[in-house]
Amino acid sequence: EYMGTQVLPSPTGKAKADSSLRMLDLETCLRTVRYSYETRVRTDVGHTTCVYASLVTDLTVHATQGRLLVLVGTLPILFRGVEYCIPIRVWIPTGYPRVAPFVYVEPTHDMRITPQHLHVDMTGLVYHPVITDW
Repeated sequence: EYMGTQVLPSPTGKAKADSSLRMLDLETCLRTVRYSYETRVRTDVGHTTCVYASLVTDLTVHATQGRLLVLVGTLPILFRGVEYCIPIRVWIPTGYPRVAPFVYVEPTHDMRITPQHLHVDMTGLVYHPVITDW
């Protein structure tokens, strides 16, 4: 169990990412969504996608925020000596960096969110102190 997600590893020891994700380049996303601090969003998202190549940029409609830039993909983690790729979705609100991103764990069919986890609710929303104390 890591970040509230119990992962059943694939034969290679890694959870697989959804390969059907469509990818939009960062500049296309930034032309569509108006960010108050566009340069900061460009820098932070660009750096993040360089460090974590499994994350891609996309546009999605958030229930309360409207159309937003999102990072979608997996984050590799090492847990008890086994590497797992945790599927996540990071919504970048238009008020970023004044407003924290919304981070969700998106379990695959062979994962589940642990009930009453300290940092992840049953919808997958991450409540890590880095985010809640933003």
